[in-house]
Amino acid sequence: GAPAGEEEASTPRRVVRRAVLEALAAHPRARVVVTGHSLGGALAQLCAYDLTHSRDFAAASSAAPLTVVAFAAPRLFNAAFRRRMDEVEAVGRLRALRVVCAADIIARVPPRSVGGSHGVSSRLAIHASRRGGA
Repeated sequence: GAPAGEEEASTPRRVVRRAVLEALAAHPRARVVVTGHSLGGALAQLCAYDLTHSRDFAAASSAAPLTVVAFAAPRLFNAAFRRRMDEVEAVGRLRALRVVCAADIIARVPPRSVGGSHGVSSRLAIHASRRGGA
């Protein structure tokens, strides 16, 4: 196994945080946008929440809010997490949008009946139609 502490130092969370902080150090006026598709969209929402609650990120980032755009993300969160994301957005630290295709089953699982919730409220629904029999 890895030496003590090495595994913790290289967790995906720490790697992402370090990369974002290094990018902001090199480009102090940059805006941060986190995005992902499907499970990556859910992870983008989690990452956005984590970054907006990081003291290091708050100190390094410009006055611009962090932006998260999640495409076709499943409902991997609960109502309490969604309320917290809404609060972060309400105070101006986050701009959030989830984009869904109305017919996509992934964006509807797990069902609300078992507590599934999206991490962000703002939604852009795309209604695709078939033309010419295609």
